[in-house]
Amino acid sequence: RHCELAIIAAEAGLHIVVDKPLSTNTHQCDKLIEAVNKNEVSCLVWNRNYLPALIQANQKVNSGELGQLLSVHCDFYFSKDAGPPIGSRKANDPPIEWLDRQLEAHADGSDGGVGTEPMGELQVEGIYPLAYIQMLTGGAKVNRVFARTKSHFHQAHLDNDVDDLATVTLEIEGGITGSLSIGRIGAASHPDIGEIKLHIIGTKGSAVISEARPEVSIYYRDQPLTEFKNQRIADNNNYLLAENFARSIDGTEKPILDCIEARDICATVSAAIDSSKSGKPIKVDNRKK
Repeated sequence: RHCELAIIAAEAGLHIVVDKPLSTNTHQCDKLIEAVNKNEVSCLVWNRNYLPALIQANQKVNSGELGQLLSVHCDFYFSKDAGPPIGSRKANDPPIEWLDRQLEAHADGSDGGVGTEPMGELQVEGIYPLAYIQMLTGGAKVNRVFARTKSHFHQAHLDNDVDDLATVTLEIEGGITGSLSIGRIGAASHPDIGEIKLHIIGTKGSAVISEARPEVSIYYRDQPLTEFKNQRIADNNNYLLAENFARSIDGTEKPILDCIEARDICATVSAAIDSSKSGKPIKVDNRKK
């Protein structure tokens, strides 16, 4: 209901911070854009682009240190559970109900895509790596995608025919190649929130930047097995998003991720899902100016 509620707020003349995913439907995104423009309000879509590692990555690209940008790859694996793993249930067990599973998971923060409509990781979390790539390429649009998806880890995803693991190749304006690997890989798979890393290649050099840095590792006697051992520090993402939002209301900055950009990310995700089903590259239905 993110778009639906944001439209109500825009029609009331309120400035908006809306959570991701904006929608799984570009037509609904277009309605929000029209409401935002008509009522002259600001709309920020929540994102992670102000994490310290992303700020550093953007500075490296914009400084020219790497030369002209050629390609960007993002690994985005969340080490979160999603109910029982595939193969752990009895043959006669009923399929897992999506909404029931999400409500159950909300208590420990492992929910993703709460609602009656099942959503895979591309739809739930894809906006994060795609927003990174969108920022690092200076807002260049994704023209075409090729994707592979699979329900590999979790029974809830398999029962509801949505992905928990995917790879996407992106053809981007300006001859840039992008790619991402994304998945919900289970809490036991990683000491941090997951393996999230940027690989940037330019004509003069390359960089590999871990999204989690800076971080510290904490170990102690009788530490719970489910507790993340690595803790991120110096994370001012939410504060900087609030600063950016306030300045966008003042008219001195644009939102670091606005509803138009999030709408085109929604279109990229939709094209990727279509590609995974057809086995063919799919053109992205970006918003016309």
